[in-house]
Amino acid sequence: MSAVALTLLALTTLWTALGLAAVVRARHGAPRRRARARGRAMVPPVRPVSVLKPLCGADPGLEDSLDSFFLQDYPSTMFEIVFGVEDPRDPALAIASELARRHPEVPCRMVVHRDGRATVCVHGVSIDGNDGGRSIRAGRGRGDAPEGRVGTPTPSRRDGLSSSRRALTYRSTLGPGAAGALGRRGASAADRLRGPERIRATNPKVRNLLGMLPHARHDLLLISDSNVRVAPQYLRDMVETLGSEPAVGLVTSLVAGRGEDRLGAALESVQLAGFCAAGPALATSAGDAAVVGKSMLFSRALFEMIGGFARVADVLAEDYVMGKMFQHAGYRVRLGSTVVENVTAGTSVLAFLRRQRRWSMLRLRLRPLAFLLEPLASPLVLLPLALVACGPWAAAWAAWAACAAWAAGMLALRDAGGWLVLRGWRRIWIPLLLAPLRDLCMLGVWLLTPFARHVSWRGHRVRVGAGTLLFD
Repeated sequence: MSAVALTLLALTTLWTALGLAAVVRARHGAPRRRARARGRAMVPPVRPVSVLKPLCGADPGLEDSLDSFFLQDYPSTMFEIVFGVEDPRDPALAIASELARRHPEVPCRMVVHRDGRATVCVHGVSIDGNDGGRSIRAGRGRGDAPEGRVGTPTPSRRDGLSSSRRALTYRSTLGPGAAGALGRRGASAADRLRGPERIRATNPKVRNLLGMLPHARHDLLLISDSNVRVAPQYLRDMVETLGSEPAVGLVTSLVAGRGEDRLGAALESVQLAGFCAAGPALATSAGDAAVVGKSMLFSRALFEMIGGFARVADVLAEDYVMGKMFQHAGYRVRLGSTVVENVTAGTSVLAFLRRQRRWSMLRLRLRPLAFLLEPLASPLVLLPLALVACGPWAAAWAAWAACAAWAAGMLALRDAGGWLVLRGWRRIWIPLLLAPLRDLCMLGVWLLTPFARHVSWRGHRVRVGAGTLLFD
């Protein structure tokens, strides 16, 4: 029995050390790889990118999170931001519109779509609630005609500005097969709206993306969640990572928490810095793609060639499946060195537990064996085994002290170590203090996960089947 216990403790120690090493390598090794690639002239010049931001509701700190994408250290003529909502009354739309007014130098579109119909706003200078909120009036900014626009421009009422600054209303109807022709290089926006049939998606995020895609001008797509905040070098880092090695098909990012204003938010940040960073970093560095959907960059043409969004329209873990699509097609998945911040402010303990249960359900349905072994990643859970490993000395106080020191060391290495690599010393006391509570919470989530069948996400309740297939 003690031999089995020692083996399990060794596996936990090895996983913890290798996971942290993978996070360090992803964080600090990528810049060296890109430098070598520049020496071999592999990294192309700056490439145009369409940043897709699906929105649903006003998350805490949403304005600052979205604003960070307008402030990228990247030529403003080489990237655009496309926002998408399914409800014209969504409060996120007004926030995105105000940011577009502040940054007229960055091309920006806002797409309000539902049931195959879309209203497109270019530069979001103003929002007009005519026609039940489906009509969005927008200025073009700098007097340039919006490149690749969809639909026929109709001049609005005159407002005293010159014709080149006159507000325009863009209306379009998503034709059948909106995503079917998205992979054709050089296709116009109108061409990309044609196709044999329109894809219907059960996954709300994918459905939102499908409504936005026909209005994205560039081949490189960067998909980013609404509650993500990024540093100014983020976009440049992602593009350079994509071009740093042959056959890199997709780039994703490590995620750190931000804005711990209550216990649930702090637990969420500890989980992101420890388990959620080490797992994907270790698997991806070993060639087993584990993509985090909060940050993904890839070629639209290449993605359509290997199946496109039709393959992920009805699964909840669309990010994981997308990573596997690239991997099985023979392309590499890489981690960028710039850490993205997930704003956790306002998360209650109950919300933290519900979110972790949802993610745990995905892991169970995607990697059932790995899910069964998850307690091995928890030093606190294995503490009784550490005492068993002590054999006849288990009753001695020295054995108890040694086992407690091992568990504390593993918790610090996993959670505080990951926190230090991703966020630095700022608020390092949070993982040191909350790591044991986080382990107990996740043990409860793990025990209850096999009995869960439904998830609720931003007002959508669906049943999750095998492979995270969704049923209404």
